[in-house]
Amino acid sequence: MELIKALIIENEKQNSDYLERMLNTYYDGIKVLPTCTTTECGVRIIKEQEPQLVFLDIRLERKESGFEILELTRQVPYDVIFTTSYDEYAIKAFKFSAIDYILKPFGLDELKNAMDKYFSKSLGITAKSREALLYNYRQTNKAMHKAGIPTTDGIDFITVSEIIYCNASGNYTEFFLTGRKKIIASKNLGTVEDLLSGHVFFRVHHSSLVNLNHIKKYKSEGESGLLTLTDDYGISISKRKKDEFLKTLAYLKIIL
Repeated sequence: MELIKALIIENEKQNSDYLERMLNTYYDGIKVLPTCTTTECGVRIIKEQEPQLVFLDIRLERKESGFEILELTRQVPYDVIFTTSYDEYAIKAFKFSAIDYILKPFGLDELKNAMDKYFSKSLGITAKSREALLYNYRQTNKAMHKAGIPTTDGIDFITVSEIIYCNASGNYTEFFLTGRKKIIASKNLGTVEDLLSGHVFFRVHHSSLVNLNHIKKYKSEGESGLLTLTDDYGISISKRKKDEFLKTLAYLKIIL
């Protein structure tokens, strides 16, 4: 059986040595290529050696990013297991692009879980998911104006300001957009809320996330409330969320 070539791209020698040692100890079918610490090295080895599996760190030497390697090796087929320290923007992009990662420092259990997904071919690193990851990272690393939304048949790129509200539907999320358009994302509402946290969205109850820029009218209904949104969508506010909602509107100077 042909050995699987694996490339580690990591700028901290302690981490790369640890990962290489675990791979050599627990996985006989893997041949670990010499480690790269820069974008230039990573791109060159991927193109020359064509590894089947790449362990890719996000932050490399000279403030380079592992995402640059994805950009520059789009034509080379390989699977990726991302290894990263906490990075708010990167993790948002990973979660919303249906791509897995392992957070440093990690142990054998985390590595085994990632490798199990690799061997079962369920990492989800398709050409479309890779494009969505790159797109969402570029957007979340600054003020995100558009988002790549994974749907059941591909990826829809939508303008955030066009989202009126989002509604939970089991493990999926319904996006209600201006012009009465609607798409269904293959992500739950909690993940959507996390991705949009840099914008003025509010979780009015457990099933609905509202874009506060699309509120047309608020009506108090006893201990709860009712919102009328753009395109005349109506959304109720839970009793538990009502006070927090009104305080948020006042803080953002949306109301006096």
